[in-house]
Amino acid sequence: SLLVRNTHTVGTFRRNRRGLPANVMTQPLKKGKMASLENPQGIVLSRWRDKRDVAMLSTKHGIDFVDTGKRDRQDQIIFKPEVVVAYNKAKIGIDVSDQMSSYGTGVRKSLRWYHKVAEELLLGTAVVNAWLAYTSKGKARPTASGRPKKLCVSITTFK
Repeated sequence: SLLVRNTHTVGTFRRNRRGLPANVMTQPLKKGKMASLENPQGIVLSRWRDKRDVAMLSTKHGIDFVDTGKRDRQDQIIFKPEVVVAYNKAKIGIDVSDQMSSYGTGVRKSLRWYHKVAEELLLGTAVVNAWLAYTSKGKARPTASGRPKKLCVSITTFK
């Protein structure tokens, strides 16, 4: 039903999941090669080998390779599957968010585990979202350290 509404998804998965086609998942691959399969609904299952295997599902991308703009040691152009390039590009924002929330962590050893989880997830996410909303108005550039850390320290300091 998501495909009908033109909502696409891209993601990785483990190669040893049950129900995956053996011809794609067990086929030996050399570096830079890809094995893929597309079902009638348009979902593409692909496995690509660079340094290690990467197994991906996508409803948006096909099996095309794109130029990464980089060259290897033999000065040859490096090509990657379009789905891998798109996934890595989208993943950067999540990594930055996780990085920003980790700098301001106020988790202490004396808290119970569920308090730590609540504080880390809820407070960290709230601070990062507030900081991104603040910087989206063009008032300041987001930095990994700085205001989010000061805000977390001020919120978690009890007097």
